[in-house]
Order: sequence, then structure tokens, then C-alpha cells
Amino acid sequence: MQNLCAGATVGQLQAVGNSIQGYAASTGGIPIPNNTPLVNGTTYYASQTVNGVESQTRLAVAVTLTNPPSGLPVLINTPASVCSNANSIVFSLNPVANATAYNWNNQVGQSTTNQPTTSFPILAGMTSMTVSVFASNNCGQTPTATATVAILADYALQDSATACDTLVWNGGIVTGK
Repeated sequence: MQNLCAGATVGQLQAVGNSIQGYAASTGGIPIPNNTPLVNGTTYYASQTVNGVESQTRLAVAVTLTNPPSGLPVLINTPASVCSNANSIVFSLNPVANATAYNWNNQVGQSTTNQPTTSFPILAGMTSMTVSVFASNNCGQTPTATATVAILADYALQDSATACDTLVWNGGIVTGK
């Protein structure tokens, strides 16, 4: 069994030896040109010629073709902003067809995972985090998607006020009895 990328040709089949020739059948037939596109799920046959004599037995080679990941990764549930006292930000994608890895980058570092989710820590002094991601497999990669999350300063506010009947607080009226 050989796994190749979609669009591979007979000439890209792996075989050890010299003067290797591909065929569509285990016996008889004519050789297949090396530039012939492979068909997923098909078994091809290889012979070798040594000292001008072609082998009588042909080696069967089953072929599986893999497509590159398709489509732009789509970030989901990405917050527009988080408070700076959060420990990290979680980023998620809708899964991308044919992807075997998701390659994440930002100013904190890199993360490669086989899951469409990752988390990056929030470092002291950060005011935003921009993340880029692309999906990949051994046959290629998608375009890159990017998201930016604002990191808002958190404040602890403690205040006291005294009023007789009503108090105007932050644009609203507070009444007490």
C-alpha cells in the first residue's frame, strides 16, 4: 500500500530497483506511461528488467490518494475581548476537511495540534493577542485565518457614598430606605 497526494502519477510510485515498469494488470498488457495520473483505490503492478529480461511476476501496489486540506479555517467562539486577569484565551476552529494538523502562531509562541483547538497564555502587559492558524496534512495547507482579541485591564474599585434619599451612581439613581 502506498499513500500519495492527489494528482500523483505512476512515475511517483516507490519501487526499489532499476528499470521498473508499471502495469494496470498482474499479467499481460502494455506498460503504463510514468506521467499517467494515479486513481485512488486502484492496484497497479510493477515489473523489473534485469540484463534485458523482464520479471515474470509483478509486484502489486495498492494506491490511496490523499487530498490537501480544503477551505479557509473558520475561527468560532473567539471572544472580542477578555479581562487581563484571565489566565489564557482558548481558540477554536470548525474542523477542516482532510486536515491532520492545525498550526497556531501568536506573539506568545506556536502550537501544533491534531485538534482544532488551542490555548495561549495571557502575559503581563498584553493589550491584545493576534492569532493566526492554518490547517495542513502531508499534501498541503490551507490559507491562514487570523483573529485579534483585545485584552482589557481589570480594576478593583471600592468606594463608599452617603445619601439621604437618592444617590446618582454611574449615571443611574440608587434609592434606599
